[in-house]
Amino acid sequence: MIKTVSPEAAASACVLINQRIAELGGWRGEVLAHVRRLIVQALPDVAEEWKWSVPVW
Repeated sequence: MIKTVSPEAAASACVLINQRIAELGGWRGEVLAHVRRLIVQALPDVAEEWKWSVPVW
């Protein structure tokens, strides 16, 4: 089941995930960005959320 989130929450999660990727940098940031791309590629309508200070899909 794909969960829907409000546009404001989605935008906020997107910004937080982008910040986390930049903050990690190096191979960790690259891996997180790659995992994110794979998830979105497999499920284009997936809801990105920010819970417990980590990205959640």
